[in-house]
Amino acid sequence: MSFKTALAGLLALAIATPALAKDKIQLACSSSGLMFGVPYVAKQLGFFDEAGLDVDVYDANGGGNAVAAVAGGSAQIGLVGYKNMSLAVLKGQPLKAIGTGARGFPQDVVVRPDLISEAKLSSASPLADKVGLLRKRIIAVNEIGGSSGEFARFLLRGAGIADGDTTVINITAPDGRLSALKAKRIDAFIDSSPLIELAVAGGYGVDFIHTAQDLPNLTKFEYLVEAVRADYLKAHPDIVTRYLTALQKALDVIQREPAKAQKAVFAYLADQASSEIDYPQQIQDQAWAATEPYFPKTILLDPDGLKAAHAFFGISDTLADADLTDSTIAASIAPH
Repeated sequence: MSFKTALAGLLALAIATPALAKDKIQLACSSSGLMFGVPYVAKQLGFFDEAGLDVDVYDANGGGNAVAAVAGGSAQIGLVGYKNMSLAVLKGQPLKAIGTGARGFPQDVVVRPDLISEAKLSSASPLADKVGLLRKRIIAVNEIGGSSGEFARFLLRGAGIADGDTTVINITAPDGRLSALKAKRIDAFIDSSPLIELAVAGGYGVDFIHTAQDLPNLTKFEYLVEAVRADYLKAHPDIVTRYLTALQKALDVIQREPAKAQKAVFAYLADQASSEIDYPQQIQDQAWAATEPYFPKTILLDPDGLKAAHAFFGISDTLADADLTDSTIAASIAPH
């Protein structure tokens, strides 16, 4: 056989042999926004592709929905609030948190400016006075039973506002929360960047209760976690390892090349066909600066952060860390 004939045969074989199929992962997120930025970076910069993964990141419209998708098997992984996941485990669902996604609580209370001026308050007013303004008002959250709803109850309880004195409603679509505030159908919403900055820039919202400033103790606990079914983790440790490795690469970019990570996040958001929101550069810069401190350096869950999460969210004492978490793979990936 001549060299040319052999080469032609090899080329024909290469063309005829299909590329290895990537392992498919449905990643259900509680909502959308910058606090879900780690998988956005991993997807936009090709880290999932490099890991041989085809990851579909989608907004499940609420933490309860995202947890249910993982528990039911329609999603393999969920980026969800630790509180939401713990409630499912308490009900017997075999879920495990295998890594962190955001640490601390990156959501603020955005209030209509006319209400603030009428009450002669400002963002610099005492926290008790600011929360008091929410009495008899309508507050929109992404999910009443989720983390944003829990935060509303935490604030209202702390100010001595009884259940029923303030109305908390679900508006799961980010665009819907913005438009409802602008139209004065609601008085406030609880959300993260970039919705905060968009409402402020539009002149129909004020970042009134700024969590990092008004409640600095809420910056250390584990908030968003990567949740999987225990049986999926046992059956597919290689897929989970590659997934977490891609996320760690994304975290490395966030820490070392934040401008690159910011560009990737907003490029991902712009690519979403369902989004009708435009993000001017100034909004991008402000939103990224507000969110970046909440991204962890490693994918590994922090024991002190888990302890703080148990205390803040009131997670049942019957659930120990071992019932809720499995850090075996993350510990082998995270830099030390």
